[in-house]
Amino acid sequence: MITDDAMLALLARSRGYTVCVLRPGPAAGHADRGRLLREHGRLNCDLREQGLLAITLRIPESPELAGVGVYGCEPERVHELLAADGAIGAGVLTYELYSAQGIPGDALP
Repeated sequence: MITDDAMLALLARSRGYTVCVLRPGPAAGHADRGRLLREHGRLNCDLREQGLLAITLRIPESPELAGVGVYGCEPERVHELLAADGAIGAGVLTYELYSAQGIPGDALP
């Protein structure tokens, strides 16, 4: 079992992140949807390579959610980054941003 001291030491390392929740947008059926989503994926890969997007998860089985991303920067910066996303610009996707706390180094198994 983890001790109080060990837990407090771990929590002291926490830092801020931004969680992005993607939803299908009003133009989810856009004629160019496939290309727009492919370029959305390319942008995600680029942001990942730059160390800005730590985790990205697609949610293919939900009609209400499209995905979740965890960014290692402030919400204002994420808004700027997502301004370059054609799928968002075209209304294929919409997003909501939330400030969050996490422990650096957490990863998917």
